Order: sequence, then structure tokens, then C-alpha cells
Amino acid sequence: MTKYLGEPGLLMVLRHGQIQGHDIRRFIGTTDAELDDTGVGQAESWHGILSGFSFKAVYSSPLKRCLNTAAQICPCSQPIMDDRLTEIHMGAWENLSFDSVKKAHPEAFERRGRHMDTFTPPGGESFSRVSERAWNFFSSNKGPLSGPILVVTHAGVIRTLLCRIYEVPLTELFTFKPSYGELFLISATN
Repeated sequence: MTKYLGEPGLLMVLRHGQIQGHDIRRFIGTTDAELDDTGVGQAESWHGILSGFSFKAVYSSPLKRCLNTAAQICPCSQPIMDDRLTEIHMGAWENLSFDSVKKAHPEAFERRGRHMDTFTPPGGESFSRVSERAWNFFSSNKGPLSGPILVVTHAGVIRTLLCRIYEVPLTELFTFKPSYGELFLISATN
């Protein structure tokens, strides 16, 4: 997939581990949620599996759930924080339940469902914007990949990346359902 990295190598993109309060359907966005015990266990499992890799770099969203996942996987590496890997900012809807937003703002909630790519909650950002900034990160030149790179990020960022790779319209980004602690391998070959 040379159009994605431009250099030979392997990019490992991991969704952070499960978070506290994951069972409540809410707009978590940039809320700085902590990993729960399952999330810590998921990261520890990846540590065992990935310990044989010598990562050229470890990148992470600056949010705690990603940083803590990266720290569990690669305890000897300081992750490079990059804001472009941060989850979608939900503005005034941040950390509110889907039900409460639907009840308080039924028209806006319904409009979001119809225009998933361009809808922007008050004070937040759209998935189009997330796609732009995330793509900027993934397509930037990171130099020759002599070894794999690990990126720990969020479901929204991963969905936008997969839409680009598979040429799926951004309006259909919820076709992709990255699970907590799920790893995606992206090969970049000439």
C-alpha cells in the first residue's frame, strides 16, 4: 500500500483498551477516560504478543486511555504524542449519553445520523475534520521504515483511516467497528 506510507515497512494501528464506563452509550470523544481492568489486561496481552518487535517508533493520542495502553505494551519506549491521533471532539455533547442528547436535541441527533461525515456538534468537530487531520498523520513521511511502527489511537480515527484505505465513503464509517484493544496491520511496500 505505497499510497499510505510511501516507504517499505509495517504500521500497527491499535485501538486503546477498554475504558471505565464503556457500557454506557455516550459520546466519549476527548473525555479523558481511564482504562478499566479489562483494558489494562488487553494492553498487557499485546505486550506479550508484540514484545519481540523492535518498534522504530511508538505514536499515541495524548489521551490517557491511549498513553496507558502504549505504556503497557512498550514500557521501555516513551510514546510520541500526536494531537492528530486524538478522538473526535464532541463539543457540547462530550461525555453525554446518546439518550440524553437525542431527547434534548432530537433534530440535531437525527441530522448527525444523516450526515455523519459533515455534522459538527456545537463546539466540536466533524468526522471530515478528523479524517483530514488523521490522514495528515498517516500519510506524512516518517523516513525509511527499517522496523515496524506502533500507533495507539481511537475508534473514530481508525474508522476514518479504514474509509480512506478501502475507499468507503465517510458517511459509512460506522461500517467499521474496531473493538477495544483491536490491532490493524497496514503494510507499506514499494
